[in-house]
Amino acid sequence: MSLDRPAIPSRAWLLLLVLPLGHCQCDADNLNQRTPASIAVDPTSVDFGDVPVSFLVERTVTVRNDGELELQITQVRVTGSNAFDVREVPTTVPGASSATLKVTFLPEEAAEETAGLVLVSNAKDHAETLVQLRGRGVDALTCGPCDTPPPPRCITVGESVEYEAQGFCENGECQYRVVRVPCPDYCDIETGRCVVLDGGVRDAGIPDAARPDAARPDAAVPDAAVPDAGGGCNVNGTYTVSGGGVAYTCCLGLVDVDIASFQFSAEGATIRGMPRSPTMSGAATTCPSGSFDVAYVETGGCTETYTLVGSFTGPDTWAGTYQVSFSGDQCDCFGGFGEVCENQAFEITASR
Repeated sequence: MSLDRPAIPSRAWLLLLVLPLGHCQCDADNLNQRTPASIAVDPTSVDFGDVPVSFLVERTVTVRNDGELELQITQVRVTGSNAFDVREVPTTVPGASSATLKVTFLPEEAAEETAGLVLVSNAKDHAETLVQLRGRGVDALTCGPCDTPPPPRCITVGESVEYEAQGFCENGECQYRVVRVPCPDYCDIETGRCVVLDGGVRDAGIPDAARPDAARPDAAVPDAAVPDAGGGCNVNGTYTVSGGGVAYTCCLGLVDVDIASFQFSAEGATIRGMPRSPTMSGAATTCPSGSFDVAYVETGGCTETYTLVGSFTGPDTWAGTYQVSFSGDQCDCFGGFGEVCENQAFEITASR
């Protein structure tokens, strides 16, 4: 049997050789017709705001490729303050898609810090892309008005910082200590507070496991039953609740109030039930005949309102009503999955 190739005219062989070459040229043409990689970043500047010294804050920057060809990030550098750093940098971004990177700020001193984040890539429109970075380191202890403590802030996706009153400054303002609050699910960057998922019900203040002052001795708050210059007395101090205190929990523990004593500061303008309840604020009061009316409101799908209204019956004793109320379309605890939160009122007598 012969395996010789049949006789084929030479022009036919030439045609067979030319066809594959023509096909490769078409692929090259298609590649050349695709739009080159194009880079865009969001946001173009990151302001970390005030961050306590030695606290690490993290923010996310999105890198978008608006072209069709692959975006290649060949170098990333931070110019300026060493307080800024970058992590989780993507090396490539496919066409018509995006990726993210993390930028961190860790101030080592109380000062204004600035830097630039530079991305070097194969983007035809921007070989180098700049993201402006800014932040300010602040002391962990700060002074501020007693009726308006500094607002909480998210420092990472899963962590918040809050300010706890712990005394007074020389200028008469309240002294606040910065505390870290790990979030069970995530931190809401708009409110600065931790959020519990599945239903939108926010926890009443700081999550239980993260309340830094739950184990802090009462002596950490000024006990100032000392006559003032005007001949009256200072209401600041710790008042023990008679009759066993206040306790209420509902909706799988998302609301959990446990009060054995109340701490008055800023002449009664700031009052908090200990060991576990939100800090309430209002107008200052005096004793022995003064009255007080303070409140705290946690807005959300189920808004929580905490109020304490009362008056002093003696230099070291007062009586009042502590109320917890709920309103909104998400107060059914996930459709009755847990115990539904109901309005509560407790008659209080306390003394120091």
